[in-house]
Amino acid sequence: MGTVPEVEHLPAIGGVCYAAAVLYLYHAIRRQPVTDLLTPLSHGTVAESAYVAIGLFTIGYVMVHVAVAHRQYIPMIAAVTFYVGATYTSWRDIQSALDSGVEPLLTIRLDTIYVYWWIVPLTAIVLLWVLEDQARGIVRRH
Repeated sequence: MGTVPEVEHLPAIGGVCYAAAVLYLYHAIRRQPVTDLLTPLSHGTVAESAYVAIGLFTIGYVMVHVAVAHRQYIPMIAAVTFYVGATYTSWRDIQSALDSGVEPLLTIRLDTIYVYWWIVPLTAIVLLWVLEDQARGIVRRH
């Protein structure tokens, strides 16, 4: 029988799970095989794959760390809510184009922010963490 992971390992587990889930959904809604990221064709795609994987892992790690170590949940709730909304919007747009027999346009979709511009949601998570921490400090003093 397996053992429960130690609390200090949860952020790393969360980072891996988050990165895997985001990459899977990103490719699934575009009807692309996820293995495209695992079989790089050139040094540029190796660097791109590493950049994306490290960024998504970092987002997941920070979200779980803030929730577990600091018991602050607003950053995780906000990030997951935005991601679900962004992914749904992208899926709806892509499905609409594909159902119409049209190739989806190569435009920047909201879920692309999470995959390639991961520094934006990571910054938002850290800002929300700081704001929640400040708000809790104000409430505790009064």
